[in-house]
Amino acid sequence: MLIMLMQACKQPAPEVVEAPQGPKKIILLIGDGMGLSQVSSAYYYKEGTPNFSRFKHIGLSRTSSARQKVTDSASGATAFSAGVKTYNGAIGMDVDTMAVPTIVEILSKESWKTGVISTSSITHATPASFYAHVKLRGMEDEIAAQLVESDIDSLLVVDKSSSLVISMGAILLKNSVRPGI
Repeated sequence: MLIMLMQACKQPAPEVVEAPQGPKKIILLIGDGMGLSQVSSAYYYKEGTPNFSRFKHIGLSRTSSARQKVTDSASGATAFSAGVKTYNGAIGMDVDTMAVPTIVEILSKESWKTGVISTSSITHATPASFYAHVKLRGMEDEIAAQLVESDIDSLLVVDKSSSLVISMGAILLKNSVRPGI
């Protein structure tokens, strides 16, 4: 009888739910020339709370040039897209002009879907640092050729001045679609 009573009071084992092993998505929002001064000024501008407060996590990184006191966007972008400091003008290259793997290349090998969205030319230094490897940022023809061969799954370029959107092989202009870029 005691055994039956103990069995009746026994609680069912709690259901075990496994936590995810890592993030489902990674999004890097990059503001040109954005540093701590620009972010903190957003909190003091006008009334209200800035959109930065909506993010659960915000990270900081030091993106200084390996050789110069003033960093350009090519070396700064290579620092956060590849984790390597380099000289001004270099995209996806180390200080010895050797190509370094970018986060897009690394994650693509792990079957992650990747994309780049830009409001500047897609061959400019910051977006190019995610897919290209050139010694000088002005090598835009080589950068464009590397884009075609890159591991990027999705691409979106928004030209704010003309309502033009270029998206993986099509031009969308004021709600019309024309194939062919």
